[in-house]
Amino acid sequence: MWHNSARIDSPEIIKEFRRHFIKYGETCQQAITGIRADARKVSQWLQMEQLPFWTAELRKAEEKRLDARTVLSMAKNNENIYGKSSCIEERKELRKAEARKEHAELKLRAVKKWLSLIEREIENQIGPVNNLAATLDNGIPRGLAQLDLLTEKLEEYFRLSAPQ
Repeated sequence: MWHNSARIDSPEIIKEFRRHFIKYGETCQQAITGIRADARKVSQWLQMEQLPFWTAELRKAEEKRLDARTVLSMAKNNENIYGKSSCIEERKELRKAEARKEHAELKLRAVKKWLSLIEREIENQIGPVNNLAATLDNGIPRGLAQLDLLTEKLEEYFRLSAPQ
């Protein structure tokens, strides 16, 4: 059988619970702050570091590819004049430049994809975190007020029931 009562010999039990309740609220707030900060860090890292880096790398790779193509074209033209039989080195450099450009394009597409995904996931996941924060913002002060009232009533009860 379940009774809707508790045996409390001292208001100190409620005061101790109140201290733990405050600590719980602080721990939750720290966790919420950490979650928000981590989400912001990842998004900013992609937006502020990776996106500009791979954009610049793609631009550099395109310039190198164009330079390599120009050098190959000039080597082909000079081949006829000087009787040079092949442009092996120039072709190798062009292939390297093209591979570097493809790599930069791949990385830039991946960064854009992950940036879009992470923003959507942050939006989806931060909602429940914000709901928890709002619940704590409202619930902790109300709970503390109720505990304070209970402590006050218990102290009054013990004062009145103490042998005189």
